[in-house]
Amino acid sequence: MYYIVTIFISILGLIWPNLFHNVFVDGPSLAKSLLFIPYMKYTSGPILSSGWTLNYEIYFYLTLSLFLIFSKNVKRILFYTSLLLIMVYLFQQSNYFTNYYLSIYGNSIVLEFIFGPVLYWLYKNYKMHFNKKRALFF
Repeated sequence: MYYIVTIFISILGLIWPNLFHNVFVDGPSLAKSLLFIPYMKYTSGPILSSGWTLNYEIYFYLTLSLFLIFSKNVKRILFYTSLLLIMVYLFQQSNYFTNYYLSIYGNSIVLEFIFGPVLYWLYKNYKMHFNKKRALFF
């Protein structure tokens, strides 16, 4: 659906450029939007504005997939994926380099992606049972 709407908006943006205020359509922008490569052109990012969230999701799934390919140990996968994402986050927070991609991939939202697999692993391995009363105080 994302691809269909992105291409549709791109066509409209090429036919009627004044129709959208923050959509800039050209070849590189369309390619980056469709490949989930973060970019900023003027004051706009992906052609379809909700694409910024998909950039983070693809980043997480790509990172996790690489570790799944190279390791059969789930603990090791979670550890190294978490370690890599935390290191990128800390590196970005150090302000040593000012790089657009580092600011995107080192954003604190990346840390939130780590919590899902870690919580699942804890639940699965420690048979944690959550109920409504515990959830209120957790």
